[in-house]
Amino acid sequence: MNDSGASKSGCFSLPFIMFGVVGLVAALYSAYWVWMSGEIRKGAVDWVEAQRNWGSTVEYSDLSVSGYPFRFVLQADDPVMQNVLPQTRWEGETLQLIAQSWNLNHILIRIPGENDVRLPDRQEVTFYPGDKTIGSLVFKDGRLKRLGLEAPELNGEFGTGEAFELAGLSLGLAPMPDTATDLKL
Repeated sequence: MNDSGASKSGCFSLPFIMFGVVGLVAALYSAYWVWMSGEIRKGAVDWVEAQRNWGSTVEYSDLSVSGYPFRFVLQADDPVMQNVLPQTRWEGETLQLIAQSWNLNHILIRIPGENDVRLPDRQEVTFYPGDKTIGSLVFKDGRLKRLGLEAPELNGEFGTGEAFELAGLSLGLAPMPDTATDLKL
């Protein structure tokens, strides 16, 4: 009789042990996500400072990391980037860099809303990417392995007032197998 009571007690504690293990794993993952989001934000701030030290202008009104639990979304609101050489400038409503929490070597880029670009020849272009427009950067061993752009729709106008519309744009660049500094299209 005493034996059956012990068996019930062991069966009863198994769900609590499983719940405890799942809770511990969730707590550890959450701690990782919070720590890594801080590292990502710090890395972005350090990158901005490095660009400024090189003479470039990099500004934003707010910088945040969101996306818990499965991704990291670094978002800069009202970003402005201006290079000295070559003289180029980009200003947008939002810049989002997105990475899955288990693969930080693949970064997706979104720039929704109005984007104004000034090219080295002083040509100005304003463009509006569609909701599904996205860029992709893949890194391996700290080097860019692949760059991609998918723009199902992209509308805009040149500084002269001439409008343009692109549909179904798909671009991919990757290093040539035998020459890492050569890119294939």
